[in-house]
Amino acid sequence: MAALFDLQPTELRVIDDHALIVVRFGDLERKLAIEDFRTLLADRVRNEMGVASTEHHTTVNLDAIDEAVDATERGDWYATISALSPWLTPISMLMRTGEAEALEQEVHETLGQGLGLLGTAYAKVGEVDTANEVLRLGVQWAGEGDQAQDLFLRLGETSVEAGRHGEAIGLLRRARALGCSDERVMRMLASSYDARGQKLAALVCARAAVRDGADEETVLAAITVLDPALETAWERFTEFIEN
Repeated sequence: MAALFDLQPTELRVIDDHALIVVRFGDLERKLAIEDFRTLLADRVRNEMGVASTEHHTTVNLDAIDEAVDATERGDWYATISALSPWLTPISMLMRTGEAEALEQEVHETLGQGLGLLGTAYAKVGEVDTANEVLRLGVQWAGEGDQAQDLFLRLGETSVEAGRHGEAIGLLRRARALGCSDERVMRMLASSYDARGQKLAALVCARAAVRDGADEETVLAAITVLDPALETAWERFTEFIEN
């Protein structure tokens, strides 16, 4: 029946007590709880019959975020995904229809927070591309608010863990520009600059991270031993800054 409505179930995953079904529709791929998949299919049937309402399609259960926060604190990433993945379809529809502009800023921030949790959960289970997609959607909802800095930080962290260091540098610098803690940003920037062979920049970020409260041993462990030849460049750099 799903194929009749442009839904392609491709995989069923059962991990611990959680069952997720991988569904592709169009160019998108989602991981949904079985009940959420049934709801999505029912929506398509109602829409085909002309009995679906806009309100039904755009309903987002904000109470799910409390469940997701609890699951995230426990490190139960699949429970977080199960709680928040039903948001994706209605939230995407709200963004496309322009209804998002009529919502209160508090709602925007709550949705941004939820998408941040969901994106992080996808990253933790190895679904990096889906994580990036969800987090970028969160950035659209957050705008330039306080939630945006956390979302850019999560995007940067996801890119670092995936080895996409060039991408991570831009995202982390954006998080810092929006006011994110230097200690968190600089520690990851040091690692990414080091991975890109930009040793001087890595050392600058490592020193900044330590200055702003990061543990020096932890920061230095995140970057490789710097070339002794860099010592001269570092001395010239510090002299330039001081003057």
